[in-house]
Amino acid sequence: MHTDPFGTADLAAATLSAWRESPTRLAEDVAAEDDLASVGYRDRLFVELVTNAADAARLGGVDGEVAIWSDADGLHIANTGAPLTEAGVRSLLALRVSAKQPDDTGGVVGRFGVGFSATAAVAHTVEIRSTSGTICFDRARAAAAVADAGIVGVARVPLLRLAWPGEGVPRAGFATEIVLGLAGGLDPQAILDAAEAQAPDLLLALTALRLITVEDTAFEIDRTELVNDELSSGSRARRLTVTVTSRGDRRSRAFTEIEHGPSRWLRADDGRPVSAGSDAPVADVLWAPTPTDIELSLPCRLIARLPLTHDRRHVHPDADIAAAAAGYVDVLRLAEPVDGVALVPRAHRARGGDDARLIDAVLHELRSTAWLPGIAGAPVVPDRASVLIGLGPDLAEVLGELFTDLVHPDLSLAHQLPVLESLDVTRIGLASLAERLTGVERDPAWWGRLYAALAPLVSTALDAEELAALPIPRSDGRMNIGARGLFTAHAVQTPLRWIRTVAAEADHPLLERLGVQRLSITDALADPALRMLVEEAADLVEDGAGEEVDATGLAEE
Repeated sequence: MHTDPFGTADLAAATLSAWRESPTRLAEDVAAEDDLASVGYRDRLFVELVTNAADAARLGGVDGEVAIWSDADGLHIANTGAPLTEAGVRSLLALRVSAKQPDDTGGVVGRFGVGFSATAAVAHTVEIRSTSGTICFDRARAAAAVADAGIVGVARVPLLRLAWPGEGVPRAGFATEIVLGLAGGLDPQAILDAAEAQAPDLLLALTALRLITVEDTAFEIDRTELVNDELSSGSRARRLTVTVTSRGDRRSRAFTEIEHGPSRWLRADDGRPVSAGSDAPVADVLWAPTPTDIELSLPCRLIARLPLTHDRRHVHPDADIAAAAAGYVDVLRLAEPVDGVALVPRAHRARGGDDARLIDAVLHELRSTAWLPGIAGAPVVPDRASVLIGLGPDLAEVLGELFTDLVHPDLSLAHQLPVLESLDVTRIGLASLAERLTGVERDPAWWGRLYAALAPLVSTALDAEELAALPIPRSDGRMNIGARGLFTAHAVQTPLRWIRTVAAEADHPLLERLGVQRLSITDALADPALRMLVEEAADLVEDGAGEEVDATGLAEE
């Protein structure tokens, strides 16, 4: 004689009485279960059972472990954590009512008590063995009970509305074990293969779980807190490492996780899509925390606490998916400069309305927050930053002390421009740079380094024209705006004060490309300004203003 710790006999009697009084109620229950199994929770068997296991682990205060295997009895799924309760049994039998309430269970995932209906799509018998007691579901036995109750004209009965007590016990070390007697034609190995493919993603999503074992393949996750002063207030960073061990082979994959408010953002350290499968799709989906049907194009995976529809496939109409954008900027802060920009989402790639709203919210945060690597290494706010395409390390070293709003040279490349412009970064050209340099006071040697670093950017006459207003230091200590009227005096060792020449320390071949002329001794002596100075010197001698005059009287002092 089986004990009945959960009162299944009374529950079954009440259900049969309701069906007898209203055959329509029975038909509705059949339709509801079929709809949930074939539509709402189709292809979600492993997801839903592992989610229940994660909830049990959280409620039991343990690191969750799940084991899945197949034998002659059927497909087995065992888990640690809190055992089956009477409230849980009533929830399973009711199809629509959950015993798990989000305000008193410390963040469990289940909400509606219907996810277990995924078992009805693959099984004709279900046994739940728990340390607190065992119950059995059997479609054939349910049909017999309906007939015995005098209910006629019934073509089909639901699997999960009538339960009976059982004697089975869970595998040692586990609190609960579910045994599915698979329907004819189903291949247990195909289900196990699907479980293996989904295990890494579910470990990343369900924080209460530590280990999932499918037959002889173990999937284990390690979560390590990271300390980083660059994170936004309220953000936390973790390193997640998923290790797969199978038949002596061991491989690991690492991820960076940013948690901020209701959102967790995941990025694979190897740069591949987060999805651990070898045939990972180009587009991911929103996880909340289990996968929904909402496709997202963002380069990082979002796992968010958002209100969902009853089948957990879509965001509730009243939910604001844009609120989940918080924290994305910190993923970029922890990445290398080029990698960070590659993680900026593209609005034109949005795969639907929810994706578009989320991208807009992420871009808004990225534009107005300091994270973009600047010329000197410090982060800059994109909508206050400028980019000079072609900026190299040498030019960055010279300009870094002056223009901290410039983007890092690793990002100052033409192919990065569309992304930078989507962040409202201002593009500047050589003409704008020349204008910015007006009024800068530096020694001639500094200007010489500037010209040397600037030279690779000047490859055409148009480039040279843009630098028409480039400041150039003169040998007389003054600054010339542009190259017009300036000379380089390589052939003349003595400074000449009647001709505007470039300061020797600033001289560079670039200046001749900009229009500075090369001065010879013949040119210097033939300059009209020299004749005027000679005449002035002669007048000084005649007036007795000086007894000695330099042979030319013209050298700069």
